[in-house]
Amino acid sequence: AQEVGCEAVVAAPKGLREWALVGAVGLTGPFIGPLATLLCVAWASADVAGILNALTPAVTAVLAVALRLERATVLLALGLLLGTAAGVLAVRATGAQSDHPAQNYALGVVSGAVMATAQAVFLIAAKPLLQPTSKRPAMGAAMVTRSAYAV
Repeated sequence: AQEVGCEAVVAAPKGLREWALVGAVGLTGPFIGPLATLLCVAWASADVAGILNALTPAVTAVLAVALRLERATVLLALGLLLGTAAGVLAVRATGAQSDHPAQNYALGVVSGAVMATAQAVFLIAAKPLLQPTSKRPAMGAAMVTRSAYAV
């Protein structure tokens, strides 16, 4: 707790928006992301999961721009295009050598996309919670995690 005048201000979520962010962190970090990773490995391969996991920064950037948290720039677009193209080519090359049935492989790739998206949502939702606001001091990573697991 931080002392402000004669009151102690606790670094805990305040308001519906922050609790929604905590819920998003709690669902995506410890649940949806790992589940999608396991499904991707089981249905496609560990190689595909690794490649799609590497697309998390690109997915995070796209979501941040879509949510107007970041500005779109030419360099960002070029980086996203090159990174995504490399990821798609690598997944396609790996898929051609896969021992998994085509339907399972497609489900694995979709699970990998869900994995990358869940990780991106986790990062975007956690960022405002780690910063101070006018109503509370910055929450530590441990407080964000405890609150998210409680939800």
